[in-house]
Amino acid sequence: MEIKHIMVAGAGQMGSGIAQTAAEAGFYVRLYDLNPEAAETGFQHIKKHLTRDAEKGRKTEAEVKAVISRISLSPALEEAQHADVVIEAIAESMTAKLICSKTLIIFARLIRFWPAIHPPCR
Repeated sequence: MEIKHIMVAGAGQMGSGIAQTAAEAGFYVRLYDLNPEAAETGFQHIKKHLTRDAEKGRKTEAEVKAVISRISLSPALEEAQHADVVIEAIAESMTAKLICSKTLIIFARLIRFWPAIHPPCR
């Protein structure tokens, strides 16, 4: 099965970076965060980075618009059922990670679920 739609759970620095990279690679991305304001902030960071790339000549305005058009904010984790892949990039809150995992098991028809691998915060 071809992967076209990705959901990124967690819109912090790591999650928004993953979402941007996936959209630049041509995937349609849904960016989710438990806090809707954090999701919007993550999306604004993506736009800022892409705009800077255009200003420095690394991307054209058309490329920036195309990447941005492939990213949307998801209001509910249950929308993962429409994704081919879910990447978990939630900050180091074990409670939040468990809630995410349980919700995905119940609602998602996933090919793959990739927790972002990084060392725990101390």
